[in-house]
Formats: sequence, structure tokens, C-alpha cells
Amino acid sequence: MTHKRVIRFPKPSRYSLGVRMENTLLEIIEFSYLALTKQNASKLLIINKVDITLRMFFMHLRLANGTRCLNDAGYAELSEGALEIGRMIGNWIKEIREAKTAQNAQLTLEPLV
Repeated sequence: MTHKRVIRFPKPSRYSLGVRMENTLLEIIEFSYLALTKQNASKLLIINKVDITLRMFFMHLRLANGTRCLNDAGYAELSEGALEIGRMIGNWIKEIREAKTAQNAQLTLEPLV
């Protein structure tokens, strides 16, 4: 979806801003797969990195719209997809934090022997 839009950028922006947008999305995908293989604290750190990278993508997206590399329809389409990714990441972070809190609560309830 992003690639189809980036191809239409003016040439100077295509090879600077467009490449950065595509690379940022690839980083989000790579870090997400990496997070799937990790456990607890390291998983949360990686997912937080994904969240930060997604925020950078939003910044690139706003810049592309502001410089008129993207029309309003393209901005809306890419923003919608990025927002959905953001919701998924937010839920993932919430699940990990809730599991961590439940685990800590369980540890404090166990009697010391």
C-alpha cells in the first residue's frame, strides 16, 4: 500500500522521504516478528521500539502530506492502516503489562517457605 503511494512522489522526495517511510515500515514488521520470539521484559522493550518506530512513520506521513507528496486520499489511506497497526501494538503492550502485573500479584500472594 505504501509502495504504491511512494512511487508517485516527486523524484527528489521519492528517494529521500519515500525510502525512509518504506524502511520505517519494514522496521516495524521486522521488530514485530522479533517480538514474537521473545518473552516478557525483552518482548516489552521490543514492542516499545515498534511503537516509537510507528510514531516516526506518522511523522514521515505528516511531512509527506505537508509537502504535497501525498494527496489527501493517500494520506487518509496510509493513516488508517497505521492507526490500525497502532491499535494492535497498544493492545499487545497492554496484554504484556497485565500479564506482568498478574504474575507479580501471584508472586506476592504465595507464602514464603
